[in-house]
Amino acid sequence: STQSTWGTLWNLSIPEEYKSLIGKDGVALILKCMKIHSGIPIVQETACGALTNLSLNGENKIKIGKEGGVTLILDAMRNHPGVPEVLIQACSAISNLSFNGENKRMVVDEGGIGLIMEAMRTHVIDPLIQEQACRALQNLARKGDDRVVIRDEGGVQLLVRALKRHSNVRVLQEEAALALQILSINSSIKQDIINEGTIEALYASLELHSGDPKFRRQMVLLTLKVLVGHEVDTSKIDGKPPGREEAWQSRSIPNTSMGMSMAMDPDD
Repeated sequence: STQSTWGTLWNLSIPEEYKSLIGKDGVALILKCMKIHSGIPIVQETACGALTNLSLNGENKIKIGKEGGVTLILDAMRNHPGVPEVLIQACSAISNLSFNGENKRMVVDEGGIGLIMEAMRTHVIDPLIQEQACRALQNLARKGDDRVVIRDEGGVQLLVRALKRHSNVRVLQEEAALALQILSINSSIKQDIINEGTIEALYASLELHSGDPKFRRQMVLLTLKVLVGHEVDTSKIDGKPPGREEAWQSRSIPNTSMGMSMAMDPDD
């Protein structure tokens, strides 16, 4: 069946040694099937998942973009806005593909930033969509002009809302913090981020995840340092920022993140 075939291809695209081999002819096949079965969510989900894995290979990343992959991934988001599984894999694929400058430009020019934000607005309570959207926005924010586009389309508010709403989802806290850190390179956007109560939320995150050895504490601390303008004295972090008396509340949401690694884009 189509579903089992796509599931097999998705699994085969995971091992590093298969990425180049599958990419040679597999990219074209995946994109062709995405076109033919544009209305079938499971095909779009598994295709985007396979493209996510394949795009970790540099040659595949370029090939996917040149053969229309960016457009088809964004079409999947447009055609299936109510299917979380499609949106999660689409955002993940966009995140990887956007490490390439040409792909990033296509994502922006074809309305990808707006589609990512619409997914965040529509699926506020879904931590996996929020997490993958944060990752995608990180890479799209590495160009100065695109930071402004993200800010103007409401990205700051959406990222801070994700940070606050999903306060005990560890990976989402890390990814939202990094996205906000990158956006704050623009001084005007930095002030917008501060005005949204981000500093308080980051202090709360540090306290909440202080006992988790997997928590990338330095990522959150660096974002705080950027926002407050100096090193943070972690010995004084007690769950709320200095001078605030509000109780911090957390929602219990399981962390089922896929957890992809990030790196700075050298072209910014």
